[in-house]
Amino acid sequence: MKKRFTDCDKWDDPWYRELKPEHKLLWNYMCDKCDNSGVWKVDIKAASFMIGKPLNHIEVEKIFNGRVQILSPEKWFIVKFLAFQYGDILKPTCNPHKTVIKMLHEHHLYDIFPKDNNNNILLTLTEFSNYPTLVGYQEKDQDQDQDTDQDQDQETDQEQETDKDAQRVIDHLNRTVGSNYRTLKKVKACLNKKDTPATMEECIAVIDYQWKRAFMREKPEYMNPDTLFGPDNFEKYRGMLTVKKPTPSKFSPEGQATYEAGLRWIASEEAKDAGR
Repeated sequence: MKKRFTDCDKWDDPWYRELKPEHKLLWNYMCDKCDNSGVWKVDIKAASFMIGKPLNHIEVEKIFNGRVQILSPEKWFIVKFLAFQYGDILKPTCNPHKTVIKMLHEHHLYDIFPKDNNNNILLTLTEFSNYPTLVGYQEKDQDQDQDTDQDQDQETDQEQETDKDAQRVIDHLNRTVGSNYRTLKKVKACLNKKDTPATMEECIAVIDYQWKRAFMREKPEYMNPDTLFGPDNFEKYRGMLTVKKPTPSKFSPEGQATYEAGLRWIASEEAKDAGR
């Protein structure tokens, strides 16, 4: 378990005192979660989860400006962390300091700090203009955040639509066979297939096609999601279909169910006539 010094006087610092509760917690979280050189691997989602409140990436950058230096979209450097934890200097001859110095090299921070004649790193910097900055980073990052949010919204909408289509397929199966299946897993796998995703209409057509087979009507237990929509079976069944482009239904959901029931009754009567 890592142990670090904490600043008990931060509660008297006007900057810290005026922060919102979630930003106080984020500052504490960053000071705890950064590595030994003071670099935090940016993960706003994880921080939001741990804190219990959503955080806005851009807002946080503005609030912590001057206390945190943005090294890259993935790395933030807590400027005064090193001086607070290790004092005025880092000595290359000190074993505990060697790991920190190695991290400074990895983060490309080593050359920013001045050195004395013994190559000790001087940490008491008062001017941070030499720190690296990413020109236009905030604007680019804001655009990236917006694009990410839009992509996530689109993915959520697609998932919801897939769930609805899968549910319609299962509802059709239950109405056709008189079953009570609830699992959507196999149907969703067909709808989400990477190379050749199925459509809801194809799934329903497979159900109708298989139900017309005398064997399936005699053995309705085979009319189940695992059999119909298993990857191998479904591709075989789909290959037997010639699915016409569906026309929008003119019926309400209740009317559609009645209409489909009528079609099944007609099919059953035709089957009886064929057997006579």
